[in-house]
Amino acid sequence: MTKLLKGDDIQEETEALGVLWIRIHRATGLSKQDRHGSKGGGSDPYVTVSFSKYADDVVGKIELSMQKMIQHPGKMYPQVSRLRGIHKGKMMPGELHWEVGYFGKVNLRPALKAHGKDVILPDELNDRKELQDEKGSLDTSVEEAVVSTPPDPLWPSGICCVVIHQIVNLELQNLKRSQGKLVGREFEPAKPSGENKDEENEKLPSGYCTILYNDELVYRSRTKAVSSKPIFNAGTERFIRDWRSSIVTVTVRDQRMRQHDPILGVIPLKLSEILQSSSQVTRRARIRHRAGENAGDIESSTWELRTLSESAA
Repeated sequence: MTKLLKGDDIQEETEALGVLWIRIHRATGLSKQDRHGSKGGGSDPYVTVSFSKYADDVVGKIELSMQKMIQHPGKMYPQVSRLRGIHKGKMMPGELHWEVGYFGKVNLRPALKAHGKDVILPDELNDRKELQDEKGSLDTSVEEAVVSTPPDPLWPSGICCVVIHQIVNLELQNLKRSQGKLVGREFEPAKPSGENKDEENEKLPSGYCTILYNDELVYRSRTKAVSSKPIFNAGTERFIRDWRSSIVTVTVRDQRMRQHDPILGVIPLKLSEILQSSSQVTRRARIRHRAGENAGDIESSTWELRTLSESAA
């Protein structure tokens, strides 16, 4: 409630508590669902994992309480489970051999505590408050530790959270120099000098952002139509196998009808470089396309990483 009243949109802690790792080995003695195929019929089984009910032709289902795993994290629990039917108390033929484990977030080590300042700044500017990252309101000791303690290199796996807040001065360059007839306009500049002042205009891009973890698309934001200052305040949390070598790329695109959405700008960031003095940073970054199709700035984006108790890789 305090953060809502203060209007703080900076995320100091991941919403995820940890990750579940499920390894499925084999299934034996399943019922036959098809008369064709092998002698006496057979089936083409597959396994689905879900927190909710799954509506399909169910061969059998398993119910497992997570309370024991959460109370004892960091270890795998081998399971040999009998399959249950849709209706309560009804058993189905077959067994599933599998294992599951819960891996929660580790507490940040006090020995790794740093100043939490931007290491890119030179020493003479490192103490200027206006040049530092926005920390938001810190209400707990865990949040204070997150903004001043880098991730533990002993635990390479973790949960990475990226939140994109806003883009300012997003625009398209007029590569054709001028529009309309050129008679009497030979000396007209290709683009007015200075930043774009219009927030909405039919010639502005309809921008949206995509987030890639190691070149794998994991999130796409909604599209903000014809706006130079799109506000997103959206992001995603994903499991990172090894944060020490992972690269997160934020791509800004222009949504167009019957065309491939052109790239307006790309911001690649290596997690080990931006998280040297804290586990959470809020940065302003400039987006530039080498072909010169746009100019703009991501006014603020939050990057956060919380390592897990064991390597779930």
